[in-house]
Amino acid sequence: MPPRPAFLRRKLLVSLACAAVLTAALFLVRNFWKAHLALGIASAGVAASRGIDFTIETLGDRARGRFERPLTAAGFRSVAEFAGDLYVSSHSSLRRYSADGSLKQTWFVGVELPPYPLESLAVRRGIGTPELWIATEGAGVLIYDGKRFRQLLPAHAQERKISALLSLSNGRVVLGTPDAGVLITDTRRLDFLHPQFAHTRVTALAGDEDELWIGTRDAGVWLWRSGEATHFLSELPDPQVLSICKDGERTWVGTPFGIAEFASGRFTRPLAEGVFAQSVVEDGDILSVGTVDEGIVRVALAARLKPAAMSGSAAGHASPNILELKKIAGMTLAVSSDRIALIPSGDPVVVAPENSLSDGHVSALHLDSRGRLWIGYFDRGLDIAEPGSTRLLKHIESDVLFCVNRIREDPETHTTGVATANGLALFDSSAQLRQTLDSRHGLMSNHVTDVLFSHSSVAGQLSFAAATPAGITFVDGGSFASLSAFQGLVNNHVYTLAGNGAHLLAGTLGGFSLLGGQSVRSSYSTANSALRQNWITASAAVNDDFYLGTYGSGVIRVGRDGAITRFRDFEKERIEINPHALLESNGVLYAGTAGQGLAVLRLGGTRWQFVRQGLPSLSVTALAEGYGVLYVGTDNGLVRLTDRGSAP
Repeated sequence: MPPRPAFLRRKLLVSLACAAVLTAALFLVRNFWKAHLALGIASAGVAASRGIDFTIETLGDRARGRFERPLTAAGFRSVAEFAGDLYVSSHSSLRRYSADGSLKQTWFVGVELPPYPLESLAVRRGIGTPELWIATEGAGVLIYDGKRFRQLLPAHAQERKISALLSLSNGRVVLGTPDAGVLITDTRRLDFLHPQFAHTRVTALAGDEDELWIGTRDAGVWLWRSGEATHFLSELPDPQVLSICKDGERTWVGTPFGIAEFASGRFTRPLAEGVFAQSVVEDGDILSVGTVDEGIVRVALAARLKPAAMSGSAAGHASPNILELKKIAGMTLAVSSDRIALIPSGDPVVVAPENSLSDGHVSALHLDSRGRLWIGYFDRGLDIAEPGSTRLLKHIESDVLFCVNRIREDPETHTTGVATANGLALFDSSAQLRQTLDSRHGLMSNHVTDVLFSHSSVAGQLSFAAATPAGITFVDGGSFASLSAFQGLVNNHVYTLAGNGAHLLAGTLGGFSLLGGQSVRSSYSTANSALRQNWITASAAVNDDFYLGTYGSGVIRVGRDGAITRFRDFEKERIEINPHALLESNGVLYAGTAGQGLAVLRLGGTRWQFVRQGLPSLSVTALAEGYGVLYVGTDNGLVRLTDRGSAP
């Protein structure tokens, strides 16, 4: 199960000495609110200002370049009923379903929508025509009226990540952010709710104009009522608030270690001790709790003054990780990554589309000699898709095949090596796992960051170099040899390997080394070369040159003699190349950046083109090519380019 969030130190309550000052200030604010707004959006000083700069514009048709539509994980995140249909958000798409669960329409991020993950959904009412509001992780809020999308985009990046939405009956919408506090808008104006919450790290919102609850990442929960703020921390099982449910006078605040119940703004009792309360919804005398590893826990509330009874249920979900519980049209729906189901029956309402990727965060890609696409994930193992299509043949996930760093194939034996954080997995030509190597077998570390196959001196035996955080292990048949900083390697933490004939380049955390055989010939760092960054993240051998991706200065070219050439397009700003996201194909070099999309260079030229349209994320994490197809993996799915006549 995923690790539970670490404990954070509890903050002290406001001292009694300041109580009189706070009371006086809040009294003035309360009177200001009553005179001007039903909820009261700010103090007199903030209200008199021009508010937060933002734009609100209609999204036009977005070109996707020549990329095919993205291949994504289902990754359901939130559900809402709007205009008679169910709308489901995921990190990679917004889907529209009919009441019987039939898919009617899909909008993909990077295509119809901005290339940022989608989060929670809310329906804005109290206006002429209701609107569907979609929170994003970097593109502000998307607003859909049934015909078109608009984008509410704050001017500053920290205000564009929206962690929670709450629609009020007066037509205003409260926006929670992870770094910029609590905002409120009517689409004509965007303001801070109150200066007191300008830096609150918001995780959850609940309530209405009269009583607003604000959950935080590390400081408990706030109750904002009649212009007064009340802070609850010691009453909660944990400082981190995961969810809030309000029904009438009662409120439940979910944390990683249970729930705190409140009545009329006062703490009454703890519930569900030890339960990871990721989502909470009340249904009569039952409190349903969506957890990260136990499915749905049902808590009986009838005995008001006694500890509530609990029972566990996965509610028919293939995944026990329940991301959201929501009441819609008299039904309670449970959202997990692969389906949406009714509770308590568990009957599915919406199921994941066929051939969805097992996860969105692609960390490695390889197209093997049989045309099968191998897709490694940051923390979900490995998918293998059949040749010539995207139909998944199998998903493999284990203690070893979990965090995948690199996938490469031996051209002689057609053995595929999968480098992971827990060892090197070796698959035969039929994609069957045959062997796993780690430090017990002779590797320098269990964590293998890269693998590079070479011609073996022993007929029919594997020969390869395995990069690790402790150096390089060379394997030839049954022979193991190691190379570290003690033997001259520039740094023990090796990230990437590239071969150029008899020459090998090792890119490390502290620069790079050029090797002849298994010996270091020369090493380069910022101390003795034109390198601007020591951290080498990716490498590719092209003719007599090596191209290196760096963590901060883009891509550089290294001649066989060690001469370094930098590119002007990477001198303007800090650009990070993701691990192993560097590939040469048909005279074109592709580099995956962390936030700038796909960088493309025609070999022989000096200027890079940055491709963003059509990508499901601007963080390109993996590349593969073959059979006339270029695959581009991101941290939010992957796309294919089949028209290879020119760069995308």
